Parts: sequence; C-alpha cells; structure tokens
Amino acid sequence: MSNASSLGLPIVDYQLATTNQAQLLAQFQKSSTTSADIAAYQAGVAKVTTVDQLLNNYKVLNVALTAYGMQDAINQKGLLKRLLTQDPAATTSLAQKLGKANYVAFAQAYWSLSTDGGAGLSSATSINTTAARYTTAQFQQWQANRSNDPQLATALAARQTLQDAVDISNVGALFAKYQQLPAVQSASSYYQKNIGAVKTPADLMADPKLLNFALTAYGIDPESVSSDTVSKLLSQSPATPTSVAAKNPVYQPFAKAFNSLFYDKGANIHATTAVSDVVNRYQQQTFSAALANNNDDQNKQTFGAAGAAQIKQIKSDVLTGVWNPPPVQRAE
Repeated sequence: MSNASSLGLPIVDYQLATTNQAQLLAQFQKSSTTSADIAAYQAGVAKVTTVDQLLNNYKVLNVALTAYGMQDAINQKGLLKRLLTQDPAATTSLAQKLGKANYVAFAQAYWSLSTDGGAGLSSATSINTTAARYTTAQFQQWQANRSNDPQLATALAARQTLQDAVDISNVGALFAKYQQLPAVQSASSYYQKNIGAVKTPADLMADPKLLNFALTAYGIDPESVSSDTVSKLLSQSPATPTSVAAKNPVYQPFAKAFNSLFYDKGANIHATTAVSDVVNRYQQQTFSAALANNNDDQNKQTFGAAGAAQIKQIKSDVLTGVWNPPPVQRAE
C-alpha cells in the first residue's frame, strides 16, 4: 500500500484511493459499523409493509437513502412519499421530472412498496442490492474522511451515479454494438465453452480467465480481491454470519451464485440458465463500466461518433444535475 499522504486534492486522493482498494477495504471493515447497520436494515425492512412505515422507520430509511446517495433527503417526507408512490417509468412521475439518476434508481428499487405490501423489499435480491450499495457508499465516505478531503466522496460516487444513468437510459443500440465487440465475444465464448469443466472451487481458481469473468459479472474487480478471499467465498456458506460474504454484502451475489460448487460438482453453475445469467451480467457490467470510464476517443472507436456523442451527453447531464432520463420502456 502506498504511504503517500493526502494532499487534499480530489484527483490525487481519488487515484490513491482507487489504487489501494483492497487494503483500504480491509481497514474499513475493521472500523466500520456498516455490518450492524445492514443487520438492522434487514430485520427492520422485513416488517415494513407500507410507505408510511418506511418513512417513519429512521434506521431502515437511512440505509435505503444512503445506498442511493440521498441521505440528505431523509427529512423531506413529502418528496420521498411521491417517489415511493409514483411509477418511475411514467413521464409524469416526480422521479422523471427531477431528472436525477440516483432518484430514479431509488424509485425503481422501492416504489413497489406502494403496491405489494413490502414483498419486493424483503426479498433477498432487494436486500443484497441495498446492502451492497450502502456498503459502497459508506466505504466512499470513510475514504473521504480518512483523506481529510470532503470532495473525494463526490468523486468516488460519480462512477455509481453514471452507472445508474446507464442502467436506465435508452442505450439499447449501444449495448447491442458492445456485445458484438471481438473482446466481449471472445471472453463470453471462453466462459461458455469452459465452465462445464469446472467441478470444484480449485478448478475455478486455477483458470484466471474463468474466475475473473465470474467475479466481474458480479461487480467484483478481480484486482481488488485476494485469492484467500475468493477461496472463502467459494467454500463458506454465505448464510453463515461469520462468513466473508455475510460480513461484506458486496460479495453476497457472487458467493450465492458459485458457493454450490463446493458440494455439487458444478451442477448449478453448469445449468444453461446459470451460464446465460453470468454472461449477461458480465456484458452489462463491462458495458456500464466502459461508458462510465472510457474517454471520448475510446468511445468513438467503440461506438462511433454518434454513440460517443450520446455517451458524452449522458455523462455531462448526470454530473451537472440536469439529466433528463427517457421513460423506461415496458415489455408488452
């Protein structure tokens, strides 16, 4: 880990923070109350069946809002109630009118509460998503506090904001083009052709191309996680409170998808639906990362001048707070 101290400059501190993610995450996990916050959220959200109950449960609401970068809105009950009771896909909804990527993402994640009695929020998928986002947000804030640079949290959160914009923007044509890139096709094909030979955790770890593909598919940077951690994710039950995955919700989806390899000789991950799911996740993750991180020249090479211009506009609108998301298209 670098011994360089913070200079109070966001770009310098951002580079230091992103270079030392694994070491910093280990320090954060030792000192943070995040696990306790998430445990309280999980217990509390299971009892939430109405919008008003969510708005009046401070601990649950705080975790939910922090996960989407909206913690400053915790006392704006009128605004939150409208976000939670209006279909965010409707052009007349407050989420669409506000044009903030994180507000739309929050509404998409939580508005089902107004119609399903809380079934969606108490699902494992919803809880894991919120837990992972909350952990990331708290980790970013911890890094900013550690570097004594309040602007760093904003810089670190920009990537998530762009991710939200990509997830709900009309970028279908760009994604289709991305899927046909030789590198993407090659990586996907390698996984599809070789995952069937994986029978044990050791088999998966012995093939870096397969392992990195799987980790990336579940939002884990292969460079940020040690072999020891991966080994534990593949051999420990994520439901066990002392497991690595239980302590860090960011790892939960990967652990749940691949932990069966420890006892079923790969039957679960070999299933056609499982293979397709991992490939789809990988392509979506890397696509979103490319749009968020590539420079203009790289985007022109990949998506053409028109596509690069569209991406540039999305980034500009998101970061200046004037993003106007298109309506979400519903399947017929």
